[in-house]
Amino acid sequence: MTILENSILHLTTIFIFIIGLGLLLLSYLKKNYKFANLGFGITLLGFLQTVFLGFLIGDFFVLSHHVDYLANVLFTMSSCILGIVSVTSLIFYYRHRVVPTMFLQLGILLCGTIVIVTLSTSVSQSLASRKRSKTETKRFLKTEDFQKGSQNPSFSKVNSGKDSVMSR
Repeated sequence: MTILENSILHLTTIFIFIIGLGLLLLSYLKKNYKFANLGFGITLLGFLQTVFLGFLIGDFFVLSHHVDYLANVLFTMSSCILGIVSVTSLIFYYRHRVVPTMFLQLGILLCGTIVIVTLSTSVSQSLASRKRSKTETKRFLKTEDFQKGSQNPSFSKVNSGKDSVMSR
């Protein structure tokens, strides 16, 4: 199952949603519905890739299990609703050659949510792994120093008279 833990698959998913978000924003700003058609087609492709990834994993939540539960729910719900909005807007476009502005705004909101949730979880996981990877530097005595006893008082907090067996 190395394909599931491969970051390239998740990277392509987020890249697809970023392209779809860009095309939806361009369509909203230029009032050109061909861009909206293309943008919703690409977001539908991202939704299908998310469903495929969920099918391979065997779980409804696609993001890593180390991610917060709320982030997983937000990503999954946004992706599912975006899939429904994409199919509906594609049907509208092919019947009437226009996409309602409400669908464009909803698509932009959901794509933006998916992108922000994915990027924020990856940043938080990266920061958490950096904190875990930092190890404390400990100074160990060499075997010869341990057998001889060290002159450095920071190695032993016990007085040398008290730790001797003969001092009893």
